[in-house]
Amino acid sequence: MSEAGAARPSLLLIGGPTASGKSALAVDVAERFGGVVVNADSMQVYRDLPILTAWPAADLRARAPHRLYGVLDGALRCSAGRWRAMALAEIERIRSDGALPILVGGTGLYFRALILLPWAVSEVVTATMWTVMLEPSWGFFNGVLEPLGAVAEGHVWLNKDWALFWLSIAFTWHIAPLGTFFFLAALQTIPQDLYNAARIDRAGVLSRFWHVTLPHIRYAVLIVLVVVTVEAFRQFDLVFAMTSGGPGTTTQILPLLIFRYNFQFSQYGLASSASFILIIIATILAVAYFVLMTRRGKQGRTAAPLRRPAAAT
Repeated sequence: MSEAGAARPSLLLIGGPTASGKSALAVDVAERFGGVVVNADSMQVYRDLPILTAWPAADLRARAPHRLYGVLDGALRCSAGRWRAMALAEIERIRSDGALPILVGGTGLYFRALILLPWAVSEVVTATMWTVMLEPSWGFFNGVLEPLGAVAEGHVWLNKDWALFWLSIAFTWHIAPLGTFFFLAALQTIPQDLYNAARIDRAGVLSRFWHVTLPHIRYAVLIVLVVVTVEAFRQFDLVFAMTSGGPGTTTQILPLLIFRYNFQFSQYGLASSASFILIIIATILAVAYFVLMTRRGKQGRTAAPLRRPAAAT
């Protein structure tokens, strides 16, 4: 495809370890596509480290505009939330100017991008990968466990007893990164002073989690529960590509049954009825999650009234 006909991305992310040449690559890309390099180095997100905003080499700075380099004094401290807000503001400003934002970060940024990879790939790709690993003849698991004597030769993993289990593992591997990013964003908004105060009060790890962490991430938990539940109920591609509902009907879930009623058996009435049942169940669960979490939030915000101390007699 020609360069003029190629779709222009809205954001580019370049990550890698120190001295890997990522800054030079970002400048090359910025020169070619009219972009602006944004400092998103992984060192910026740690609460207890000084801000490291060293400028790139002078020749690189002259070739392309740079943002968020050298903007903070090295003696200052910066929370992840503050730096993220600054980076997002710069990205939006660059986009409004019609330029391409190019984020450059270290291994932390690169590692987070890799964590998101299982969710970024399609469910068919996920199903194919797990099917290959579970292949009885030349799959990964048999190739590792057969020489150790842990399983018999040609062991079938997707049998009637374990097929649903392996489907659940594949679905969890696919959807878990999305929840991870929700929780990570929520955890970075918790003030560190609350943990310090809890430690002064000799609160243990479980007590700090229950009284400090959990109340602050309850809405993230709610979002993840709703999203994962809806994704589980609408799951079709993964099941169809991995087991097609088999062996027999062991893994035939409701969306797959709706598909067969509609397209294989031409029983449109049953397909419509099953679709309504699916929508009703998903709606009830979503409403139940919202009610439980909002009720817990109201209880947490309701403080006991202060009592006037009794007068001394």
